[in-house]
Amino acid sequence: MKIKWKSVVIAGVLLLLVACGSSTSIDTFQTSSTASSTVQSSSSKADTSKTVPACSSGINESADSAVSSHLSGLQLPAPSEGKDGDIYLNRITNHYFKKSAGTWNLIQPFCAYSTVPAGLPAYCTNLGNCGVLVDGRDEREYRWVKIGTGATAQVWMAENLAWLPSVNSTSDFSLDVAEYYVYDYDDTVVATAKATAYYSTYGVLYNWMAAHTACPSGWHLPTQIEWRSLEVYTGGTSYSLKAATLWSAHTGSVNNDDFSFSALPGGYHSPEQFFSLATYGYAISPAAFDAVGTKGFWWTDDAYYEDITHSDPSIAYSIYMGYEDGIYQNNYDNAAMGHSVRCLMD
Repeated sequence: MKIKWKSVVIAGVLLLLVACGSSTSIDTFQTSSTASSTVQSSSSKADTSKTVPACSSGINESADSAVSSHLSGLQLPAPSEGKDGDIYLNRITNHYFKKSAGTWNLIQPFCAYSTVPAGLPAYCTNLGNCGVLVDGRDEREYRWVKIGTGATAQVWMAENLAWLPSVNSTSDFSLDVAEYYVYDYDDTVVATAKATAYYSTYGVLYNWMAAHTACPSGWHLPTQIEWRSLEVYTGGTSYSLKAATLWSAHTGSVNNDDFSFSALPGGYHSPEQFFSLATYGYAISPAAFDAVGTKGFWWTDDAYYEDITHSDPSIAYSIYMGYEDGIYQNNYDNAAMGHSVRCLMD
């Protein structure tokens, strides 16, 4: 009798997977696999309020996204294993779990608040408008917010992106190599950069090259048009988008954060530049960080166009908000500069 070895091998692999997944602790959580399929359909922005699952009870539903360590394997750890704050990835179901109050709890990669954490703007009390996403690359949690209605609704990260695969020193700059900066940090050790107060609050500053690949899967660097849609829907001023705290005070204006977008004054990184001086020839402006607390800049996906047919990849459009004024859509900067990034759901 001729044996079909290919069929035997496939059957053996399937039996092995079943055997590995037969643990009671894993089976208990596999009933949540429907949440995973629901998350996939949530990329349809028009149906976000209907398709996004509620966040599991017990997870850290706050802006504090510190992760103490990462465990991974085929079987859920015992309650005695790990410590509160640890993240675990089940490699059979591809579900993430976070330990809280001694219990391992399922974390959906994208979910809506079932109860609104204290301290968030009133906009989030309309359940379905706000929630949590988990970036699977580093298990960091971010708040998200849905702004708009129907087919034109947008789902934005409500925090600056903090993905940091490497970190550059202050003097580094490039137009064609991805560069990552943490404000006022002048070294190249990622763990140390992540431990700074600036990183925890404001995230990372990216040059334009890095910004293009920084957003997690399912999210992207928004275009000028997408930013413009946000501006129009929210009333055309920055006061409804700025966080209520951390901005320098300005007489006659109040930052309301009406839509829980929480735009922050993260400042920028400027590369070394040459300036022409009529009397002294050329002067060098050294690389530096500036404007934290007073200005925020966010990259768009759009290169600067010299005319309708010619773009200049060394210059790109950014969104600018100052402590004393509104949103500037047609701001453009040297692509080597370091700006913040807000990701938009695909």
